[in-house]
Amino acid sequence: MTYKLLIADDEQMERDALRYIVARGCSRIATVLDAANGREAVELAEQERPEIVLLDIKMPGINGVEAAGRILELVPHAKLVFLTAYDYFDYAQQAIRLGVVDFIVKPATNERVIEVINSLVAQLDDQHRSDREQVERERRLKQSYHALEEALVLGLVRGDLGPEQMRSQVEALELEGREGIAASIYVDFASYPMQVEDEAQRSVLRRRCVRELKAGFAQHGYDVLVAHCESIIHMLILRPLAEPSPSASVDALIDEGVQAIGRKLSITCMAGADCVARPVSEASRGFRNALLARAASDADRPVVVAAEPARAPASGAPGDEEIHRLEEELWETVQAGNQERGVELSQILVHQLVDGGVDFRTIRRRVMELVIVLARELDLEPSELRRDGCLVLEEVEASGEPGELQHALREAIVALSGTGERRIREHSHRQIEKARQFIDARFAQGLSLEDAAREARLSPYYFSRAFKLHTGYSFVDYLNSVRVAHAKRLLRGSSMSVKEIAAAVGFSDPNYFSRVFKQHVHFTPTQFRSKTLLH
Repeated sequence: MTYKLLIADDEQMERDALRYIVARGCSRIATVLDAANGREAVELAEQERPEIVLLDIKMPGINGVEAAGRILELVPHAKLVFLTAYDYFDYAQQAIRLGVVDFIVKPATNERVIEVINSLVAQLDDQHRSDREQVERERRLKQSYHALEEALVLGLVRGDLGPEQMRSQVEALELEGREGIAASIYVDFASYPMQVEDEAQRSVLRRRCVRELKAGFAQHGYDVLVAHCESIIHMLILRPLAEPSPSASVDALIDEGVQAIGRKLSITCMAGADCVARPVSEASRGFRNALLARAASDADRPVVVAAEPARAPASGAPGDEEIHRLEEELWETVQAGNQERGVELSQILVHQLVDGGVDFRTIRRRVMELVIVLARELDLEPSELRRDGCLVLEEVEASGEPGELQHALREAIVALSGTGERRIREHSHRQIEKARQFIDARFAQGLSLEDAAREARLSPYYFSRAFKLHTGYSFVDYLNSVRVAHAKRLLRGSSMSVKEIAAAVGFSDPNYFSRVFKQHVHFTPTQFRSKTLLH
């Protein structure tokens, strides 16, 4: 690394001599600037920001001491050295009090000048090395903090943190006594105007979504812990330490964040949030409520706040309907190969059974039966169900407490979801092709995903997953691409207005048609027609 040197002396011969000495003996000085007085020195320092400055104390106008003070205000990290004669020692004392690091007595030997300059170069090197090390330490500390933060949030979502793990992680993140509201946000990457093909693209979009959400909370004094799992962002929104409480509620801020993401990134999000703030160590229940609330969200109500569920009596009977619903959704999710949602539902299911006061042995038996049924529906024998070489059913049977059971069920769902996805690829091609032909023929009508799924004789959830796997497009993307292709033909070969064409290809809103058309073609319909006519 090289540095800049500024020499300020009212005698041209002195400046030339110093420049010559530096050029011969200080290889790390790449640029030498010179000034004939204090005012010039201050102006040059502001423009060039030199790392080392040699200042003659006695100069006309602004003397060296005054110039030193001004330069250090402009370039605080500069190393200043005074050029002085013996009878200006009083000035030198003032200079040292200002922060000047050394002085050279005139007339100075070549060796003295080179010694001082090279010593300052070494100090600057040490300073830069120390700064880089400090930046690296801070970077690693930040990485470690984020890793701890993510581990805590994911542990709370899964509900598998033991008391000692929980205590140590809460202490490490200095969260003792803090309370937070759990939230779960689904990021619909299929709604993004461009095709999202890999994890790198998802990661960039996910970070931008998190940034939008966190910015809104930060304005109102909330700290936010974040973890993600593919298309799900889990957030623990910590209540501010300062009083009074913020005026904006958490659900209102989530709603604002979801709208901001839609407005700025053109991505649809749906979210669920817990209804109360809980101590961090008790936030697993909050995440369970948030996940259930998110499952109830839709396009009309993108943010849902959970209602506090009443604890079922020991028999668990009043909760049977909800348990059956969860089991049915879990089966449909596994069949569709959606591992992420399947794992979520499996954790909620175990929590609901435990909260219902059901005996653990009964819970374990019910989970074993569920795994066996799911395996056989996928044409698997339970003995074929393995994860990392281990028999999953044996892990379920050997579990001795809810955390172990959750882990074993999670492993089973991961294995089953992989089989479900393979079945989709192998067995649903004919149904998806039939649905695709149905869309191609009926695109101008008010088609919905449910209509296409009914034509394929598949559940909407399974159909959505299978369609994306076979075609590479979501249902909406494919339908819009077909409509846009027909619209292009009409724009080229007919005199119909843009509004008439929008209606003819199935869009009830001409403005929405124009936005979709531009996303696909990179021109508005009017621009496309003009461009086509020119050719």
